[in-house]
Amino acid sequence: MTSIMTRVSRLSPLADMMETEQIRCPYCGETLEVSIDCSVRRQEYIEDCQVCCQPITLTVTVAASLEGNDGHDITVGARSGDD
Repeated sequence: MTSIMTRVSRLSPLADMMETEQIRCPYCGETLEVSIDCSVRRQEYIEDCQVCCQPITLTVTVAASLEGNDGHDITVGARSGDD
């Protein structure tokens, strides 16, 4: 089973609803940039690696910041379709 979690980002309350995050492909290890729709709290979708064309299952969570500000935390998980 291959699963990779990426960094957590802080968004300001005035940020656009679309953000970009970097993930690592669970197949080839290449770092990729993916677009995140911050208006959806929890989402799971498949996006092909831009390098090796393998399907990557992305799990995205957008939550209120734990630091007490009005921002959000984004967590992106990337795993192979074999998981």
